[in-house]
Amino acid sequence: MISFLRMTRLPNLIIVVLTQYILYYRVLLPSFRAHDVTPSLDAFHFLLLVLTTVCIAAAAYIINDIYDYEIDKINKPRSVIVHRLIPLKKAKSYYWLLNGIGLLLGAYISWVTQNYFLFLYFPITIFMMWWYSKTLKKQPFWGNLIVAIFCALVALIILTAENTFLKVLYKDFPEDGAAVWRVFVAYAGFAFFATLFREIVKDLEDMHGDEKGGARTLPIVLGVSKTKNITLVVGVLLVATLIFWMTYFAPNWHLGSAIFMGIGILFPAIYAVVQLWKAKSKDDYNCVSKFAKYIMLSGLIYLLFYQF
Repeated sequence: MISFLRMTRLPNLIIVVLTQYILYYRVLLPSFRAHDVTPSLDAFHFLLLVLTTVCIAAAAYIINDIYDYEIDKINKPRSVIVHRLIPLKKAKSYYWLLNGIGLLLGAYISWVTQNYFLFLYFPITIFMMWWYSKTLKKQPFWGNLIVAIFCALVALIILTAENTFLKVLYKDFPEDGAAVWRVFVAYAGFAFFATLFREIVKDLEDMHGDEKGGARTLPIVLGVSKTKNITLVVGVLLVATLIFWMTYFAPNWHLGSAIFMGIGILFPAIYAVVQLWKAKSKDDYNCVSKFAKYIMLSGLIYLLFYQF
């Protein structure tokens, strides 16, 4: 069981669960309740939506480990799960089982909400994450972009699920509806840039093993210097996004929210960019990657401080 949980990245799955629950119960649901708007998903069906996301995300981690076995033996031999702790056949069984559960739950939720567009998220995600693991991850930039997009979709899928009644809120109470949209889109943008930044840094960190494994990631194709410049641009965009949010949208009158944003997210983001500029070794890139992960977690915690 421990090996299975390690293979499916339990800490990351917990972050997915927290992201969706905080956005739903901290941002969306209070606005619905304040204006007597009934959500499409009750507590039970929202739980099923979260389980759907978790199952498909866990399956994506498994297929990634399956295809990355040779590279992972070089980059992180102690962390290899497939083949070493879990047989390949069993790992593939877990992969198909989790995707099957995710698709069934997704189809059920789409039927309950009469939102059939929502169902398209799930097979498309499964296909794209398989394609990412098999091919795109070893190509320059495209793999990084796919992961960043799907991290953003963890938030946006909630908007899709509640789209019908969110339109009602937006029509009858445009200011509150706009506020909900703004928070979701802003968080999705933050998740996109933070993830893209971290993914490219990880390519810099794992360049040696990726090259031996036949991958053609950005640092292998363009070189370390150009890749660092691209990543620095992404980091600057992340910092600019945070400053833009603090300047134009965050409630300046709420001191706790502003302090947490500055100390907990903005300053660490600036520090990560500076450290990347100075980075030269694998350990340096690993340090920057950890800071990027911390920034993503802090962005989630910020929603608990944010005042609507």
